[in-house]
Amino acid sequence: MDRELAAWLAELPGVDGQIEAVRMRLLRLGRQLERSLAGTAGAHGITLGDWETLSALCRAGPPYALSPGRLARGLGVTSGTMSLRLGRLRHAGLIEPVSRGTDGREKPVRLTPAGYRTWRTATDARTRQEAAVFGGALSGAALRALNDLLRHLMQGFESRFGVAPPRGELRRVTAERADDAPRRGGASRHQAGPGATERGHAPAGGHRRG
Repeated sequence: MDRELAAWLAELPGVDGQIEAVRMRLLRLGRQLERSLAGTAGAHGITLGDWETLSALCRAGPPYALSPGRLARGLGVTSGTMSLRLGRLRHAGLIEPVSRGTDGREKPVRLTPAGYRTWRTATDARTRQEAAVFGGALSGAALRALNDLLRHLMQGFESRFGVAPPRGELRRVTAERADDAPRRGGASRHQAGPGATERGHAPAGGHRRG
């Protein structure tokens, strides 16, 4: 990554190399964590979206029930995406409908005992894996220092841009913009910019969008 950073900075005279290095490493670590989560989910017979849904129900506390609408809003996904997830989870016996209300779309769903066990087993595997990676790379004192630094950095971003949207909402908005770009005649600008930022390559048509 240091070689990639040096090549990137050669195209960005005057840019703070330390800030670029932090940005690139945070993006790359985010992708590593995403890949690790998806792998753990697959090993337990669920998708990452399924796991997020089970986690949202667990965070609600006993009796671990929420309406489809609240789940969709909390996870930042469309009602159609949520319906697909809930259908898959019901078929697997991990959730069940709660007999309340007359509108089937808003009838709450809750975790079954099997759903809670699946969530807990997958989450335990995730935390063990992350403890091994983080603990192998950083001491306890270094982890606390890193958390303090990241807290300040996050506060800086949130004071300027607001609280980060849920992962599902960010993916959906990004996809909608990409789909809409050809209709606005701006496909190359919208498709190249964000991807180039993550990969650390200059976007087509200029060097200013790093």
